[in-house]
Amino acid sequence: MPDYIRQQLQGLDASDQQDHQAVDEGGYIDADKAPQTELVLKLKDFEDFISLADTLRLEGGKSDLYRYKNAYYLVLTFYPNEISSDEAHDQMAVAMEFGDRSPLSSAVLSEYGKRLMETSALETARYYFK
Repeated sequence: MPDYIRQQLQGLDASDQQDHQAVDEGGYIDADKAPQTELVLKLKDFEDFISLADTLRLEGGKSDLYRYKNAYYLVLTFYPNEISSDEAHDQMAVAMEFGDRSPLSSAVLSEYGKRLMETSALETARYYFK
């Protein structure tokens, strides 16, 4: 009986021996596993976020908006297989005109902050705040 339990706990059941891998047709399934460049911005207020959304058309990345300790934070994540390093730096320079680089990591914001908009925060803001 202990061997059976050990196999069950380790997931060695015969029905689980199949390889269940997703087919990556668009390059986005493994995007979070690829090396990436990340910028965390602390914004003065929500209006700065709206202004940034009107100005920056993010290419080759994603944007997440958080609220943490009465401040707004925008996390910009760039994927090198989608955008060149120079283009990413140009987009980061534009973004930093609207906020300050934060020492907080996206992991801290994800754990302790409240996510207001996920993955496409800039696009969502442009849609709702015209």
